[in-house]
Amino acid sequence: MLWPDEIRPATGLAPSEKVTVRPQELKMAESLMETLSEDFDLAAQHDEYQHALDELVAAKLEGEPIPEMAETAAAPDNVVDLMAALQASIDARAPAPAAPAAPAAKKAAAPKKKAAAKKTAARKKAG
Repeated sequence: MLWPDEIRPATGLAPSEKVTVRPQELKMAESLMETLSEDFDLAAQHDEYQHALDELVAAKLEGEPIPEMAETAAAPDNVVDLMAALQASIDARAPAPAAPAAPAAKKAAAPKKKAAAKKTAARKKAG
């Protein structure tokens, strides 16, 4: 089933002009439909919900305790704690703590360089 907003309008689906279909195409389409379709046998279908409901009603009518529901799916045993796995990954990639470095000898401060004096632009000669 679809929600109303999921249903597209039928406008534009049919061809706008008259379409001619050859007899061979019709015959092939009918043959395909016959091949893909089969008779529906209701007796071959099994309704598990109806069966469980019938058992529940019968148990209540006879005054018996309600039958326990079978577990549909057991919880998986291999649940992984993602945060623990992430932390282990981070810890594995972290670099080993470095040994304390010996204090480096201070270098003498280099004297500051003076800015170069600005030069005036040379005059252009006419001509």
